[in-house]
Amino acid sequence: MRAGISIADIANIREEDIDFEAKSVRTGRGVIKVSQYCIELIVEAIGSPFYYDYDGKTIVLEDNGYIVRNLERPFSKVTEEQIRRRLRRAQDGLGLRL
Repeated sequence: MRAGISIADIANIREEDIDFEAKSVRTGRGVIKVSQYCIELIVEAIGSPFYYDYDGKTIVLEDNGYIVRNLERPFSKVTEEQIRRRLRRAQDGLGLRL
């Protein structure tokens, strides 16, 4: 099943790419509609000063303009591999099949 957005698209999303009222995200491929739940997750990500690692460690997040932030190099965008790792951890932790 295709979600309509690539990992590279996710890595490049910035706050100015989100239209909160229209519930859409502008990516390199165009504009995609998203659910209200997705908008809520984005709002939470924008406002979160911390990331809680899977082993319980708390990491302070720098505001670098990207929605998904880089934990290893705070002022750089997140890499595709970092997103893949996070998705795998979420999948394993929640028992999801993605």
